[in-house]
Amino acid sequence: MGTERGILVSEGGPRPSKVFVHDDPRLCAALLWWRELARAAGALFLPFAGLGGLAAWLARAPASAYVGWLAAAAASAVGLHLLRSARLRGRVVYREAAAGVELVPPARVSRLRLGAALIARIWPAVAVVLLFSGDHGGTRVLTAVAWAPAMVAAWTAASAMFVVAVTARWERRRGLCILFPAGVRQRAADPHVLYTAPR
Repeated sequence: MGTERGILVSEGGPRPSKVFVHDDPRLCAALLWWRELARAAGALFLPFAGLGGLAAWLARAPASAYVGWLAAAAASAVGLHLLRSARLRGRVVYREAAAGVELVPPARVSRLRLGAALIARIWPAVAVVLLFSGDHGGTRVLTAVAWAPAMVAAWTAASAMFVVAVTARWERRRGLCILFPAGVRQRAADPHVLYTAPR
């Protein structure tokens, strides 16, 4: 179940995080953590999508193309998670959480900081739109830049929602709750270990 790992997020890793709690060894519920990320990315998707729609209207670009790019971003995110899951399934280790371990709710994700992190990651989306659009004029470049934030938000929200669905199904079947450290640094230190506790 590689899709249930706690660090399959662009902000993961040992370096300080701009979005997520960096250093906290206490455990939190994976399902709630991913729901918080999905909620935050979904909230950002709406204004980003509005910006892209306005740019499409001003540039007289077909709305169907914009919607297609958003759908492609979301589908690609789910497809990538499926590939990662298949590749990592045999490496994930489940350990029973120690009795009396301290559980904390996942920290609320700052919409402002997440939005800044998503905007900083728009350039691959811009390149893909330009590569497959066939038109590299100035108007098309500006349109691609305006569409990219919504594409990245759709990618992030779809990834998180997919992990929520997979994790919820896994927990229902086994009667267990999946936990991982609340801090990014602790998750990165042991990326293939998940903890379980009775639901």
